[in-house]
Amino acid sequence: DPAVISALSRQHAVTMLQLSSSLFNHLTDEHPDTFSKVRIVYTGGEPASPTHVHRLHLLHPHLTITNGYGPAESMGFTTTHTVEPTTEPPTGTVPIGRPLINKHAYVLDVRLRPVPHGTTGELYLTGDGLAHGYLAQPATTASHFVPHPFGPPG
Repeated sequence: DPAVISALSRQHAVTMLQLSSSLFNHLTDEHPDTFSKVRIVYTGGEPASPTHVHRLHLLHPHLTITNGYGPAESMGFTTTHTVEPTTEPPTGTVPIGRPLINKHAYVLDVRLRPVPHGTTGELYLTGDGLAHGYLAQPATTASHFVPHPFGPPG
């Protein structure tokens, strides 16, 4: 219940929140006072809304807002981007950011070669904290967990 989350956040002077993008958007729209004592908020799980990030920065300029990206196979965020406050209305999307320590992200073509900057490709993640496959699903594991194209053989 978002109203309960908001009340608890204020009552206990919560200073850090990690929220799905949908809940972040809802709290920004309906309960912006949720963030009155919060110093940093992480959002992810879905694309971040530039409009909601901007609105929350205007209401709470002290707040650090970080967008995180990481599929279930990474057990949390693999990349993060801290959004800088601005007075200008947002354009475009909120970036997913750069890889965390001991993780790497590559945009590759179908032959697992890096694509030029700004070119569409497939995002490949490597590093600590990533799953090694899907339990009892060898075919799915083989198609989704490919050998690291730039790592050691084996």
